[in-house]
Amino acid sequence: MAHRRPKAISKLARKRFGELVALRQAGRSKRRLVQWLCECSCGEKVIVEGDRLRSGQKKTCGKNNHYPKKACRPQFRRAYKSEYRVWQNIKQRCLNTMNPLYKLYGKRGVMLHPAWEKSFEQFVADIGARPSKHHVLRRKNNAGNYEPGNAGWVTTKEMEP
Repeated sequence: MAHRRPKAISKLARKRFGELVALRQAGRSKRRLVQWLCECSCGEKVIVEGDRLRSGQKKTCGKNNHYPKKACRPQFRRAYKSEYRVWQNIKQRCLNTMNPLYKLYGKRGVMLHPAWEKSFEQFVADIGARPSKHHVLRRKNNAGNYEPGNAGWVTTKEMEP
């Protein structure tokens, strides 16, 4: 690959590539390609070849901490693992047309509260932690939506008539 003109190379400075922002040139790689010192959105700094930035091959620092800005914090999700699974299942049933249970929920008009749809943390704040592994999330009014006044944790014994 031919060497790029310095003016063309400097055009990468301060540009965003996924989660990375190119800060400054950091020498050349073994392949003689220009390397860039980049800062990731998580604060980590990493050196990346310019071609990998431009092609989209490298978008993060490589750490497993890149979630959308509105997603819950990973440590919060781990602390409420079973609640997170319940929340994901509700979202799938209500919103994903490819889910086999969509026809019984989303297609019938059963929706997820807008704040819960956007935030797992809000879901846990409104519903609370799952009291035990024997508790399941149920709607009081089966025709109603998954929302703060209509959903809560119950045991299977409490569900029996």
